[in-house]
Amino acid sequence: MSKAEKAVNWGILGLGNIAHRFCRSLSNIEEGRLYAVASHKPQKRQQFKEEFGAQKLYDDYSALLQDEDVDIVYIALPHRWHYQWVMEALRQGKNVLCEKPAVVSCREAEEIFALAAEKNLFYMEAMKTRFMPLVARIHELLDQNKIGEIRYMEVHFTACYDFPEDHYIWDRRYGGCFYDMGCYGIASITDYIHDDPLGVDVSCRKKKGVDAHTLALCRFASGAEALCESAFNDRSNKRFLLIRGTRGTIEADNFYRPASLTLKNDEGQQHWEEPYGDDDFQYEIRHVHDCLRQGIKESPLMSRDSTMRYVRLMEMIRERIDEEP
Repeated sequence: MSKAEKAVNWGILGLGNIAHRFCRSLSNIEEGRLYAVASHKPQKRQQFKEEFGAQKLYDDYSALLQDEDVDIVYIALPHRWHYQWVMEALRQGKNVLCEKPAVVSCREAEEIFALAAEKNLFYMEAMKTRFMPLVARIHELLDQNKIGEIRYMEVHFTACYDFPEDHYIWDRRYGGCFYDMGCYGIASITDYIHDDPLGVDVSCRKKKGVDAHTLALCRFASGAEALCESAFNDRSNKRFLLIRGTRGTIEADNFYRPASLTLKNDEGQQHWEEPYGDDDFQYEIRHVHDCLRQGIKESPLMSRDSTMRYVRLMEMIRERIDEEP
């Protein structure tokens, strides 16, 4: 960063675990700094001041949004509050990065993008998968026709977690494994398959009224199909991607932040590794900084059209989940 360039001042609403991880990454990026944080809990505000050097501490979200020195707001609240505070941040003239899933309906997404355009502000959902280096490699391989036409995909993100009773995962409307983990899979599917979805078949097992293990088979106009699995009570811990085309396959472990990738086709097999250490937020943050510096209001990697494809398919699947007993 040149001396003439001003560091991007970040403000954060919500100081939970995801905000900690974001700030650890931000602290290693010269062109950005943590300027202000807002939380209703004084001990969290103080912790972010001591650990990350936050200059301004607010006990009110609206007060942070009125701070003229905040360049962009990262919304790290539970997703039931995302729409409300994204809209309020845009009304207050703030650029916005919102943690995934930013919204859970096409109507909300459309209203957000419309307001961002009206205010000439940057808005993006924080789908970090889109910015990982090996995801860019997958796109290169697909663009080079290395596996031919995509016919089938699988994305799996399962884990076994013990959530406390007051965790947002148990929220009947906004909780469950699909919104928490499955959104990564749907975002990846719609990143590689751009056809209109024709329908979905869904099966799920529920716990305390929310989906604990969900399988969604998505069918597209091209004839391609894609399977998305998510679970928070599965000890197998499956976290991989498979893309099968007419000429070969692409496989990646930990597909939402891959460090290794394998291509198999009629030319043989190739393997790539690109470790990122313990910081999987850095690429997303740097992308946002690049967009702000260049005056770009809509990310080319997580654009309005891309977001709408993803949210539309999420809505279709969620409707079927709600129908399951």
